[in-house]
Amino acid sequence: AVRRNNSHNEKPREREFLLIKRKCEAVSVFFEEFNDSSWFQQSAFVLFTFKAIVESLIVGILFKYPMTQAILLMVLNSTLLAYNIIKRPFISKIALAQQIVLISLILICNFCLVIMAGTDLTLTNFENIKQNTSNIIFRILCIFQFIPLAFFGINLIISAWELYKRLSIDLR
Repeated sequence: AVRRNNSHNEKPREREFLLIKRKCEAVSVFFEEFNDSSWFQQSAFVLFTFKAIVESLIVGILFKYPMTQAILLMVLNSTLLAYNIIKRPFISKIALAQQIVLISLILICNFCLVIMAGTDLTLTNFENIKQNTSNIIFRILCIFQFIPLAFFGINLIISAWELYKRLSIDLR
């Protein structure tokens, strides 16, 4: 049997594969934390993008109807929170916990907005309630700014601990 030398044909394929791989690595940072064991988990990035678009539409189109806005935003965020808890679309438990905490804080703000919009509909002066809910929203927004930093610190501590364990095993 005559054996053909396919190395001439394999080189361009190999180069093409490496080129595609490099292009994919450029955007892999967007997808590296997502689970891919089911269709629902694979679609997480699309769902987060869809949520952002729907939120923008709700705020932009329904600005004359604050109660409707608040309720729709609450439903949207409740749905996303349930999705994260049930489907667990992230590989890292820390990334999942961060998303759950952030969505929960947004949900609390949405609930406060429903309360504030409700007081506007009653035409009764509930300045005390409005002031308290405004304070809650302000505090949550302040906390919201530091959540990613806190989870970064947690990741850093875990990575340092794992490195320490690996080094201590290697030195034995």
